[in-house]
Amino acid sequence: MLPRKTILITSLFAIAFSMLSIEASAARKNEKEKVPPPKIYKEKVKAILDTMVFDQISGDVSPLSDQEQEDLKSVLRRNDKFLYNPQKTLNIKNETLHINMTTPGIPVIKLGHTFTTTLIFTDSAGNPWTADTLTDISDGEVVSVEKKAPHIITIRPKKMAGKTNLPIKLKGHQRPITFLFDITDNEVYFDVDVKIDGMGDHPRSQQSNALNQYMTGAHVAPKLNQNPAHELMLQSLTPEGFVERKLFNEYREKVDERDFMAWSSEGKLFLLTPHHSFSPEPTDISAASDGRNRLMVFDDIPVLAVRKNSKIFWLNIE
Repeated sequence: MLPRKTILITSLFAIAFSMLSIEASAARKNEKEKVPPPKIYKEKVKAILDTMVFDQISGDVSPLSDQEQEDLKSVLRRNDKFLYNPQKTLNIKNETLHINMTTPGIPVIKLGHTFTTTLIFTDSAGNPWTADTLTDISDGEVVSVEKKAPHIITIRPKKMAGKTNLPIKLKGHQRPITFLFDITDNEVYFDVDVKIDGMGDHPRSQQSNALNQYMTGAHVAPKLNQNPAHELMLQSLTPEGFVERKLFNEYREKVDERDFMAWSSEGKLFLLTPHHSFSPEPTDISAASDGRNRLMVFDDIPVLAVRKNSKIFWLNIE
């Protein structure tokens, strides 16, 4: 019989050997189950593989053959051509409308499916005239309307046929112009130059209109777009950047401010007065809303000849 000490050592050795065997077996199992690292392909090879995968998936998913797919595309093209391609008989043109505001009538604008028509409002001098829609379009299901600039309005049909109307008001006029829009398949207007018989709100047109009224002896009406600095001077106020001038008659007597006030800026002389006969003639005129005073614009000169109460005298400017 073996001693107790020998038996204990033998048992410990057996346990240690068993534990080592188990760990080695687990390590081999983990090594077998270890996921291999991802393969890295070059860009060209990856593109080829992606194409192969797409072709395989397309063949599995698509219910149509190659010929059937081409036939379907042809049908879709014919459908789009029917819906969106204009007929060969469609007359595409630009149009000019002349409108008298006393009797404007009902201007008719020809629209075409898939086309945008542009209305451009100008006055007798060819300058832009501000126009605004007075209301919404009468039927928003037929056309859409957008204002792209103060004097430009675009119309785009939503249907292949139909009619609708839109009142448009010009700045300075109380009465609107009502346009009739007609969607046709035989004629379409691209750009419509709406020429109004009159002078619009553009500064050049307002200047020309005021000078014409002055030269003919007519009442000079206030401008539709008054210059802010001119508006202040019409109220006997000095705008920023302007210099008030001293005025004397030929006897070196200071003139009455109720008759004359003057300012200068950037080589121009601005004279506020109820009188209207001068030499040289003014280059621009602005009228006050009360109708009494006018702001005359001259080149900056030291003296003016003025007619007052049927008498001519010299106005010295310092």
